[in-house]
Amino acid sequence: MGLGGSRLSVLAAVRACLPARAVLLFTRQSEKELSALDSAVRRTLFAAEDPAAFRAVNRRRLAARLRRDGYPDRVKFAEAAVDAADVADVAARARAKIDQYADADAPVVADITIGTKAMSTGLALAAHERGGCITYVSPLTREVYCRTHGPVGRHGPAAVEWRLLLRGYRFLTGSLAEAVAPIAARQIDVALIDAAADQIRALAAGHDVAAWVDDTVTAGAPPLPQYSAPQRPTVVLTVADRALGLSAPRRTRLRYFTSGGAHLEQDVGAGGWAHDVFASAALLNVRCGTAGTTLALHRPGDGDPRRALDLIDWFSWWRGTGHDADDTAPPADTITAHEDTRRPRVVSADPATPRFRAALAAHLSALRL
Repeated sequence: MGLGGSRLSVLAAVRACLPARAVLLFTRQSEKELSALDSAVRRTLFAAEDPAAFRAVNRRRLAARLRRDGYPDRVKFAEAAVDAADVADVAARARAKIDQYADADAPVVADITIGTKAMSTGLALAAHERGGCITYVSPLTREVYCRTHGPVGRHGPAAVEWRLLLRGYRFLTGSLAEAVAPIAARQIDVALIDAAADQIRALAAGHDVAAWVDDTVTAGAPPLPQYSAPQRPTVVLTVADRALGLSAPRRTRLRYFTSGGAHLEQDVGAGGWAHDVFASAALLNVRCGTAGTTLALHRPGDGDPRRALDLIDWFSWWRGTGHDADDTAPPADTITAHEDTRRPRVVSADPATPRFRAALAAHLSALRL
């Protein structure tokens, strides 16, 4: 299978297919996301194949149990990164791995859910040439489907171990205002994020909602990473098997200039704000794939969001029809309602207003819990 950075789709495919051997191809761009992925795949295989033993084993002895049962030999990375834009290179590498590990009793399955288009095409070509099957993970149900045989697996989507997926985040027990560090508090709109989180918990009644906070914004965090806090979702709410990132960069924020060691308040403008929320969406997409959505929270009095929306369109390579500057322009929360998970949805409304609640309700319903 190809690896584009999203762990969730990889683990879903492994759990459904239960491969005798899994080989993960990766690109140079996704190398930084490989940390501990092979061990996560091994744990997923063990939990799916022997649920009772997985529940009974002591977590401190889990690694030794996996080694004893031979799981490290079943999960391998390719020796080197493939060219993310070269279909022929990916197909050649995939064919070589299929021939290396071919087993007459085991079918060949290539999962093409993640990775670049060239990567998915190369994997599909290699599997087709070797008489294999092609699978993908549905972005709506997170179930695995085979192009030829339909749904794959004998059970529904697995529960998500968010602690492993959301590296760099910690569980948030109270409100963000209670945990935020002083510098980070001047970079992000803490009150707006807390209001959105409270509203989403109320709207998701009947579901367990967990909150995870970016480590770099919490009290005691090093000061320098706090200046880049707007480029990451500050809080990620997990509901069932979906993740909702909350990002609320301030337009006017504290900037640090290393040349003179000065700290100054600056207006980053629509371009800076759009760049930050797009970076947040891209990071959550890397962590969660199609299971993650980022909400960019904006106060109506804090600048006009329509220029920022145009820039988000441009960042996302989305050809929109343009947005008029008059009052007939559509509201921000509907302009950004596009299925691309790399694209943040902008909610421009004051907290505790019907429009704020309606916008959050619409985005929560789109998660199809």
